[in-house]
Parts: sequence; structure tokens; C-alpha cells
Amino acid sequence: MRSAKASIGGPLLVATRLPSSRFFSTLPPSRAANLVPPRPSLRRFASSTAAARPSPLAISLAAVVGVAGLVGWASVGGNGDLHMDAAEATPKRPVYTRDEVAKHNSKETGIWVIRGSGVYDVTKFVEIHPGGSRILLAAGKSVDPFWNVFTAADTASLSALFVNDPPRDPALIVRSARPCNAETPAELLVGKPITPPNHFFVRNHLPVPVVNEDDFRLEVEGPGIPDGTSFTLAALKQFPKVDVTVTLQCAGNRRSDNQYHRLVRRPPPRRSGRRRIRHEVAHAVFDGAEGYGASIPIAKAIDPLGDVLLAYEMDGAPIPLDHGYPLRAVVPGTVAARSVKWVNRVRLSDEESESHWQRNDYKGFSPSAGGTVDYSTAHSIQSMPVQSAILTPAEGARVAPANDPGHTVRVAGYALSGAGRGVFRVDVSSDGGRTWVDARLQEPDQAWGRRWAWTLWEADVPVASDAAEIELVCKAVDEQYNSQPEGMLGIWNARGVVVNAWHRVKVAVERGGEGGKESVGR
Repeated sequence: MRSAKASIGGPLLVATRLPSSRFFSTLPPSRAANLVPPRPSLRRFASSTAAARPSPLAISLAAVVGVAGLVGWASVGGNGDLHMDAAEATPKRPVYTRDEVAKHNSKETGIWVIRGSGVYDVTKFVEIHPGGSRILLAAGKSVDPFWNVFTAADTASLSALFVNDPPRDPALIVRSARPCNAETPAELLVGKPITPPNHFFVRNHLPVPVVNEDDFRLEVEGPGIPDGTSFTLAALKQFPKVDVTVTLQCAGNRRSDNQYHRLVRRPPPRRSGRRRIRHEVAHAVFDGAEGYGASIPIAKAIDPLGDVLLAYEMDGAPIPLDHGYPLRAVVPGTVAARSVKWVNRVRLSDEESESHWQRNDYKGFSPSAGGTVDYSTAHSIQSMPVQSAILTPAEGARVAPANDPGHTVRVAGYALSGAGRGVFRVDVSSDGGRTWVDARLQEPDQAWGRRWAWTLWEADVPVASDAAEIELVCKAVDEQYNSQPEGMLGIWNARGVVVNAWHRVKVAVERGGEGGKESVGR
């Protein structure tokens, strides 16, 4: 991107405003980042022309040809019904590249920020304004995401920021109302490979934006792509439709059992656009309309078997507002934090996304690391490790063993692994892990290396005749023989991410009940 520079007193664009300490400090990124993540649910994404195929615990979303094909199309000037407007720069002002702006990130070099297509020198502002140091979060890069988040200077109250949030299903368990963080109750997931849209977990970091479909444009930027390239939603729907079943899992899954599942349509390999990507490109960056951003390695984005998509429909209808209307990225096999909602720009870059959530969140650290850590030393989470959890019976429930020789109790749950690795075995125990039973698996019908969907399972485990309480345990093994660690001691981290120790649930045993069914639960 090229931008014209203006001093803070001479805005380049009519809509620009001076930042304030309220603007930068009302809702710090750390507050949104530290919310408890939501419980799992599954979804299916499909695309424009092909019918959605049946798939367990998912919802259908329609998707365009995929990120690789889109970039390939843009790089050779493909248009059709595309909207391609070159960015306008005010004449007689100097023009700077993003790299040049990035060098101005301290008081010594001058603190420059980008707002829209303008570049502003805010060095003096930082020195004299209380709270002005907050601008250093955006020094040398775009201030737009912060402007979208910290807009208290323009509203009467914090509540006004969330006035456009849609109503949510009352069955969801709300962990945070603003921004919304709500999980699906476990009982709504048992035995249901496809979760209805209204029961998908909601994990928003910011207020839900309002996007007019008629005005929507997806901007595409990067080496070899003409300046001002953008696509209308109608143009995106002209790309081939594809479908893939996907489970998206929050980085904090098992901090409160989060994940969800979707079916998406994938592009034909011939549309990958892979050969048109320049060697200096290392990351595909997704920017959301509300200010959230994330990125994935370019190798994943352009892999014709990686199934990275831009989705616009769910179960034959436009994506619900809470889940990214009108367009969202879907990155199978990767932590859900990279599947950006309300995506309005795709950038090819030699660096990761500059967003707070890519650089200073969703990273794991040593168990010995305390609350103060250097995020620049840790890698961003991409694919997740093998994982499993018990959905029923619930912690603290009372269960009645069946009237069979083993006095068994039925246990059900889910298992999944990252990067397309399928789960081929789940072991379940009723004595804390001393003895095990192989679970019966409901495996998704997907090819090796592209098993994006979760596996549902159930097992009938024996209960000792004199047991008053039992500890149920599950652990999964994926097709590359990765397995879950027994305890938390070696994987605990202050951020509570990538938690995949054996899942344990304690239940009380009730004799003379209805035969293996949960009689009382929480």
C-alpha cells in the first residue's frame, strides 16, 4: 500500500479525526484477549452451485474458490464483474510505502501511523497528551484497527459500541456479553455431528460490525497484484463452489471445552494460483471489518489440498451476522483464531499480521513463565495438538450403571487433531486411567491428511460393584500416533492455550437406576 503523509494538524482525508487518550485506552486489547473462550460446536460451510453433502455435526457454508485461486485471479488482472478502484492520493503530497512507515516507530525516528490512506506524524501528540503512549501500539503501522475498537470518544457509553450485536439463542452459555463470548451446552452436541447455526459458539473480540452487502468490497493486496484490486460479493460468488467438512477449535479449548465444526467447499486444484505467488511472500493476512486480524503461512493458504476458503453462506442462507456476514475466512486444521470473520481484505506479506491477536495473543509459553512474557519470542499458534473430551456424563452427575455383567456406564464425547490428522483411537477409563476400553468411533468420511472434522465417540465402561464415585478419563491417538499427555504439569501455561491433557470427569454412582443413563447432572 502507498499512502500520502500529512501532519497531525492537516488530515489528508475528510473523515479523519485526532486520536485521544480515551480513544486508545477505553477497551485495551488485553481485556478482550483474556476472556474465557466458548464451548465447542460444529459447523458446515458449502459453496454457491453445489449442494451441501450430509456431514456429522456441522453446518453448511458456501465458499468461493479459495484464497489461492482468488490471489491467482487478481495477480493476472482477472475482473469480470469485479470492482477495481485504484486508491486515490491527494496530489502534491509525498507518497510512502508501508515499509517506510514501519521504520518510524519510536520517538527517535518519529512516530508515524496510518489512518485510511493517510500517514500521520504523531510524535508531539504522544509527548504532551495523557495516555498518548497508547499510540505506540500502532507505531509504524495502521491505526485503523485501534480506531475501530477504541471508539469511546465517539459514543455516549461503552454499550453504544455493541448496539448492532444480533440477538443470541438463550440456550447458549454466556461467558461475556460484551464482546460476546458464549458457548454451546455439551448436551446439545452429543450425537449430533451437525450443530444448528443458532447453537454455534460465539467468540467475538470486538463489537459486531454492520456491513452493507451492496457496498461490500474485498480488497486484495500484495506483490504482483494491481493497486486498488477489489471484489464485490457478486463477483466472489462467480468462482467455483467447493465443499469440505471442518472443525474449528479455539486455542483455549479445554480451558472451557471450545471448538466448533463446519462443512466448507474446496476449490479444484487447477484454480490454486500457486505459481503466481512471489517468493518474498511468506504470509496470507486476513483483516476483518471490526478491526480483528490474523494470518497464516502462505504455504497453507495456497496449498490446493489445504482447503483454505472465503465463505459466504451457511446451510443455504447468508452467514449469520455473529459468524462473519457477509464473508469470512475458513482455515481448516488450524486454530479458529485464524478464521477471520467479516473479512474485507486479504494481503500477501513477508510478515505476519500486525494485529494484537496475532502478535500478542494466542501463543503458548513455558510452564515456568509468569504473567509477564515477551510475546515476540513465541510462535503464533497455527495447528492444534490431538485432543479429546467427555461430553456426557457431566462433572458431578449421578449415573446409574446398566444391569449387565459389567455394570457399565455409557460415556460419549469428541476427539480431533490439527493439520488434517485424523483420530483413529480413543481410550476411555472408569478408574482414573488404570484400565481402558476402546471407544466406538463415528469417523468423518475424509481423505488421509485432510481430516478436518472431529470424530464423535462413545464407550460403555465397567463400574466396580462397590464404587460410590468414579473418575472417567478419555485420551485420543491420531493417525500419526500423536497422543495426549497424562497431566497438566508439563503443558500448563499462563495463557491457558493448547491444553490437551487427558480429560477427567468425576461422577457419583447411583445403584438401582435406569441402566447406564445419567440420572442427575449439573
